[in-house]
Amino acid sequence: MAYYLKNWNFGLTYISPIGTWDGMMNGIWQRDKEDYYLQVGWSKSNLNISALIMNIGRWNWMDAKRVMNSEYYSTDETLVNGNSHALVKITATYTLGFGKKVGRDNEPQISGSASSGILK
Repeated sequence: MAYYLKNWNFGLTYISPIGTWDGMMNGIWQRDKEDYYLQVGWSKSNLNISALIMNIGRWNWMDAKRVMNSEYYSTDETLVNGNSHALVKITATYTLGFGKKVGRDNEPQISGSASSGILK
């Protein structure tokens, strides 16, 4: 969901947890955690400032659980990575204007045309 208010922009995203099987014959079931993001930004002229807050309540590195149970063998795994950890990111950018500005009155134009396609 995104919302814009004058120079401000706000975004909110929620990704629900899902459970999937691995698609192989070993029958491992994987359950991912939910993810949530909040973004706030402000811009004026050439200056842009934004903040991104991800998974702010999660201070562990666990990403997903993988479970498989059968008559002769069982496994229970925890996948760990940095993508599910809490993150706060603040970004500021400034755009420098340089180069030739082209307006409606000084656009490049075609001046002249060839009378024949055969060169002499």
